Amino acid sequence: MESGLRNEWRGVGLRLASAAALLGAALGPSSCGRGSPDSERPSAILITLDTTRADALGSYGRKPSLTPHLDALAAESVVYDFAHTVAPITLPSHASMLTGLYPVRHTVRDNGVAPVPQSARTVAEAAREAGYDTAAFVAAIVLDGSFALDQGFDVYDAPVDVDPTAMDIHGDRSAREMVDRALAWLDARDGGRPFFLWVHVFDPHSPYEPPAEFRRGGSVEALYAGEVQGMDRELGRLVQGLKAAGVFERSTVVVVADHGEALGQNGELTHGAFCYEPVLRVPLFVRQPGGPRAGERSNDVVSVVDVAPTLVDALELAPLGAIDGLSLLGAPLPAERGVYFECYSGYLSYGWSPLSGWIDARGKYLHSSSPEFFELGSDPTEATNRFGQLDVGRYEQGIAQVAERPALEAGGDATTEALVEQIRSLGYAALGPQRADLPHPLAPSPLPSPAERKDELKAAYRGYDLLRAGQVGAAIELFQSLVAENPRQWFVLDHLATALIRAERFPEAIAPLQTLLRNGVERPANYYNLGACLYISGQRAEAVRAFRRAVELAPGNAPFATKLAEILRMEGRPDEAQAVLDELHRRTAGEE
Repeated sequence: MESGLRNEWRGVGLRLASAAALLGAALGPSSCGRGSPDSERPSAILITLDTTRADALGSYGRKPSLTPHLDALAAESVVYDFAHTVAPITLPSHASMLTGLYPVRHTVRDNGVAPVPQSARTVAEAAREAGYDTAAFVAAIVLDGSFALDQGFDVYDAPVDVDPTAMDIHGDRSAREMVDRALAWLDARDGGRPFFLWVHVFDPHSPYEPPAEFRRGGSVEALYAGEVQGMDRELGRLVQGLKAAGVFERSTVVVVADHGEALGQNGELTHGAFCYEPVLRVPLFVRQPGGPRAGERSNDVVSVVDVAPTLVDALELAPLGAIDGLSLLGAPLPAERGVYFECYSGYLSYGWSPLSGWIDARGKYLHSSSPEFFELGSDPTEATNRFGQLDVGRYEQGIAQVAERPALEAGGDATTEALVEQIRSLGYAALGPQRADLPHPLAPSPLPSPAERKDELKAAYRGYDLLRAGQVGAAIELFQSLVAENPRQWFVLDHLATALIRAERFPEAIAPLQTLLRNGVERPANYYNLGACLYISGQRAEAVRAFRRAVELAPGNAPFATKLAEILRMEGRPDEAQAVLDELHRRTAGEE
């Protein structure tokens, strides 16, 4: 596999090098970077660890350590012990790493709903403009290029968007494959040119399926630990490959997780709904060429939003503009610094109030309809809510100042139905397009707080597991009880409709589907399913309208268009049916 990938990338590398040489000849020697010869200009590698808790690494206290390769790299780095993500979910966090903006400013607030705006300025764009080779190897479809994190990358290698009707949908790739692909690209490129390389690994993500040699029991904790250990082995290969290529010593290496994993703590099984420390605190360490500050540990308040300016400094690029992050290579960070975080997934998927927050060396404030404040120094497990006992004005002010800064204009819907289904296969809600009018982070909310709905979340995922296990009747009963208590539980309504359809209770599925659509959860599949349920229930005119809307939202989707044409023929409307098929042919022919 590795040799094949090397051949695959060799031609790409030669083409990129030739194009850059022509550009350099046209613009002159001063067009790249700050004037240093290519052989003297630094390179940088960004390694992002998906779903990796800080305390999963030996360098952050895990005993016995299962991560010798990452620990060795950390020993050559500055290790930040008080680093946090901006959101406990993959796409918004990575968008902040590459732009230096908080989610409220780059406008990507959840997975699978909106792209990074084209007006964003990324590290890769700045690097490519300065003459660097740029390449990204991402392991999960949730970072698909349609979400526009590919801005500035000469090579953006992500899992392939496949037909959602296929029997075997894979939305992620192993760390082994990612390292193979990155090393193949490294081998094929012009070795005299500086580069910016991003490698993303996804292995510790649920469901946990560690390599057999790292499987030491069947508990969630043991399986997760095995995934982390397997990931570490592959990243050790990456570092060895960088050394063998002669680029490691003259490159800055930034290692950071996008978020952690709850593993049952604080009422959460995985991540994405709450902002407690198991999912919010992340490992972050920076190794510089020559090893300055090697082995140093820092208690500075830092965030993944600091990754972008740090890489800009490391690559000697011009600043990205008015961003939120601070470089970790420059002046000492302010002792009074605080950082912003948020979670809008509960608002978008579960009918809860939005969650935003501010954390500094003194404490952590979580703003929702039931606010929380924790003194992490004396209460690291967040067992005691001190809200109401201490003044949180400075924390609210920090949140307000971030929200008042100019935001990019939000991008449109980037998804196809195939892409949505792959993201959903990874366990995310991915319910539909993001609403443009999301509440202000400090806006009062009549909705229940995430902190009050921990049992509801557990029950929702228990119903999801019942449905996946084929226990459809039990799932329906549980989902119906949850909807009765919280009618805005979009995640549950979505799966209730699915369960009712599987049970062939088609008339009953109409109401939850209509409720979802009325409230903005306008997935094409929801209209398609509604059309099928209406038609079977004898509401044929309404069914045709629903099928038409599915085709409008997903033009070129062959199953949707074919079914609409079939229904129109059955209704004695052959000309309309043929027009639908002609339009499908026109679109699919144009894509070939």
